[in-house]
Amino acid sequence: MRAFNYNIKLIRSLTGKNQKDFARLIKSKESNIKTWEPTKSAPRNQIIYSRIAELASVAVEDVKTKKLEEKDINIKVEIVEDESPLIIPKNYQSFCI
Repeated sequence: MRAFNYNIKLIRSLTGKNQKDFARLIKSKESNIKTWEPTKSAPRNQIIYSRIAELASVAVEDVKTKKLEEKDINIKVEIVEDESPLIIPKNYQSFCI
């Protein structure tokens, strides 16, 4: 297994996302994730590498070529699970206790 294939699975598992949700997170397809994780294939689109690297707070070249360890990765994800916008009431203070 190449470094990238190992890394994408590690990064996905650290986000706590399944393949479908991780694919949405990096704006790809679930079928791509299913192909990339277990095999020697990799994305052709450099933007995918950039999205994964940004998500893990690592360099793009590290995602591609260096077998990362959990300590190398700093996941930065802020996701609202239902993908709805956060709405703050106009009279917010009246809702505070």
